Amino acid sequence: MITDPERYRFAADSMHGISTVAIICTTCSGGDEEAAVPVQVFDYLFPSIGDVQKIIDEHENDVHGVSAEVLRLAAVLVTEGPRHGSPSMLQRRLRQGHGVAVSFDESLAILARLQEAGVVGPVDPHKHSHPVLLDRAEALTALEVTT
Repeated sequence: MITDPERYRFAADSMHGISTVAIICTTCSGGDEEAAVPVQVFDYLFPSIGDVQKIIDEHENDVHGVSAEVLRLAAVLVTEGPRHGSPSMLQRRLRQGHGVAVSFDESLAILARLQEAGVVGPVDPHKHSHPVLLDRAEALTALEVTT
């Protein structure tokens, strides 16, 4: 069974007799189909389910591996001040105030985990940020339940 099947999709293309299949992580693309970057591309052969699961597990650990401590810290940061969550805000505030360096993809993964826990809502396309749905105490409680 593929980890979080809603997060991954497959794209296939055939050009000049060569078939290409790509595994795409929708979290890493921020939901933007144009910005989708494949996790892995296969030419000629479609991988077995076991191979696909291994690739997705490696991707999850490498890119979406977010420690519980960083997740709690992110929940505190989004619930204070302007009460919104954007990848760049998380990157900046984690680095400046707490010495934690995360990439843009990692900050997207953190926001995805916060959304799964109900701390933030879906991204507002006009503001390019996630609205905060819970106060700090509720957010930390929600994270304890989901992690």
